[in-house]
Amino acid sequence: MVVEEAMKCRPIQPVFQVMAMSRSGHHAFIEWAISRLGGTCVHHNHVRGGVPAQSFLYRNGDLVGETFDAVPDGAWETANVENLMPSQGKPFPCKIILFIRDVYNCMASRIKANKGLGVDVWIAQAREALRITKFFANPVVIKYNEWRDSVEWDRESVAYNRGSSFGSIQGTDERYKLYLDDPVFRAEVVLCEDAARLNEQLFGWRLP
Repeated sequence: MVVEEAMKCRPIQPVFQVMAMSRSGHHAFIEWAISRLGGTCVHHNHVRGGVPAQSFLYRNGDLVGETFDAVPDGAWETANVENLMPSQGKPFPCKIILFIRDVYNCMASRIKANKGLGVDVWIAQAREALRITKFFANPVVIKYNEWRDSVEWDRESVAYNRGSSFGSIQGTDERYKLYLDDPVFRAEVVLCEDAARLNEQLFGWRLP
């Protein structure tokens, strides 16, 4: 019944597409935002070519059902993108939200979750967030740490902690310290000048 109801959903405003790398914290952001929208929302997850890998149905912020079948329409669409070129044939107009986490902690979480690094993808996302490139027209740029620090961490801890690579919401700014002696992390992340420079521009810091 829940899936049937989700299939009947039609997009209403606001409709958003969240562009982010996996392990950037954007799922917690989406869940938090949906809880504040209220009403009925559908979160389409891992969208490729307009088709989601799974979809979640919410009512008044509460998750009431999910399906791994494609749900074509809904109030929310999210994409775990591996490149930042705009997708072709979006099913409906939407506002782009570019969600980014600092490169060091993002890459540490990706290693922990066996997602691979993808530093080049992060660099492309950072360049778009800084408007060096302009693949998207007027995206809303949200930085993970700034969003996290602006909301009630303790009260929202269930949403924040869901799916954490490390099993805890604590110390999210210090994940990278666990990998400072990892030769791959050091070579491909810490010593990557492009990533360091862009991280400093976006987040105000870089590793020596």
